[in-house]
Amino acid sequence: MAFHQKMSACSAMLIIVMMMMMLSAARSYDPQQKVPCWCVALATADDTQLQAGIDYACAHTDCRDIQAGGLCLDPDNVQWHASFAYNSYIVVKQTPSDCYFNGTAGITTKNPSHGSCHFLNFLCTPAH
Repeated sequence: MAFHQKMSACSAMLIIVMMMMMLSAARSYDPQQKVPCWCVALATADDTQLQAGIDYACAHTDCRDIQAGGLCLDPDNVQWHASFAYNSYIVVKQTPSDCYFNGTAGITTKNPSHGSCHFLNFLCTPAH
């Protein structure tokens, strides 16, 4: 086989391999791919509204971790407690679309867990 024929064969093989890789990458992209998410209180929310949200969420889920002696009591503030309560509610109910709580909550892909306080996650499609 002549040198030019070998080069042509190698070039053709390289092109085929590259096309297969591109097709594989295109198939693996899924704009609806779900990622871990958490429902958290918005920093702009009023403490009175947050407390109302906590009361509602905790009436429907277990909030012992934000009570005295709980793993998620600290930091001991309404914003933090609302985030824990809201997220717990959404995880139990399996309804990410309910992460609103009268405009005091939103979905994040940043895990709010810290230390011994672990926030369970749910799956959602991230906003683009």
